[in-house]
Amino acid sequence: MDEKKAIEVADLHLEDSHEVAKNSALRADDELEHQLTVAYVVKHHKTLIWWTFYWAMCAVGWGFDAQVNGAMISVPAFRRDFGYIFEGEAVLPARWQTAFNVISTPGQLIGGFLCSSIADSFGRKNSLLIGIILCTGGIIGQLFSATRIAFLCSKLVLGFGLGFYLTIGPLCTSEVAPVVLRGIATAGVNLGIAIGQLLSNAAVAGFGERDDHWAYRGPFALQLLFAVFLLVLLPFAPESPWWLVKKGKTEQAKKALEKLYGANVDIEDKPWPHTAALATATQAVFGLAMNFAIPYMVNPDEGNLKGKVGFIFGGLGALATIWAWFFVPELKGRTFDEIDRMFSDRIPPRKMGTHVLL
Repeated sequence: MDEKKAIEVADLHLEDSHEVAKNSALRADDELEHQLTVAYVVKHHKTLIWWTFYWAMCAVGWGFDAQVNGAMISVPAFRRDFGYIFEGEAVLPARWQTAFNVISTPGQLIGGFLCSSIADSFGRKNSLLIGIILCTGGIIGQLFSATRIAFLCSKLVLGFGLGFYLTIGPLCTSEVAPVVLRGIATAGVNLGIAIGQLLSNAAVAGFGERDDHWAYRGPFALQLLFAVFLLVLLPFAPESPWWLVKKGKTEQAKKALEKLYGANVDIEDKPWPHTAALATATQAVFGLAMNFAIPYMVNPDEGNLKGKVGFIFGGLGALATIWAWFFVPELKGRTFDEIDRMFSDRIPPRKMGTHVLL
């Protein structure tokens, strides 16, 4: 009996020593990551920057696709082909206009959560592949739709794919980039969305004045460029090392790290997909609410608020600022391990920026 107890005690000491060694390795990795500078990463890790840009292209595709679909309602040829002529002008029925505006939003919400589950179970690359397939199917459906219901269904399918884009892009960008580059990389995702929207406006301006169906099919066809770019390079993209480690694929994780950094780096597991999916869902829910509310606020036969609508958005912005002060943590310069430790220690979000980790 004493011998059995001695063995159990020895096992406990061994487990404790392994845990101490693991924590020491993580602390050392944190210290090395903090010593990196942007200039060093740019000079020595160009491959890493390229693959960060690749994943950020999901955001550019999302910005283009989401914006171009809303802008099509303003194109005369689209209103003519999917609406009717009223007093000499092409008019799109209000109920169909609303349907076209909002249908992709629930698709994005569902797509975001599906992406989270698939990314966790089957990997980031496979998740992006499904998103590309969905977006491509939705785009092709839009190109060949001749009826309102067909176009509506195509926009819904596209919405599913856009939910994948908006979830997997920020997720992989944050997982690939080291802490010194993470803020720039994730901010680049937002910049990518704005660039995509700008490009879509240029596409609508370039094609929109045509009299044939290419006035709206042209911008739709350009959406395929983003899908092709992502699809062609996907086989060469390294899988997320974080996901590979979670699945116990240590050797594959090392190869992915070598492809990204050119050297072995200690890594730990994080639940980022669920957080990214929640962010996508939140954006979709508020987008859906605004798509319904804004026409009632600004239409002359409804609220007719005109410029006073700015007070509503200003008030919402003030409330969001107050909420962010108390509940959005300051994570600048923090590694994933440090972020986990602060949440585990229940450090208040507004104090995380100044909290000293031992």
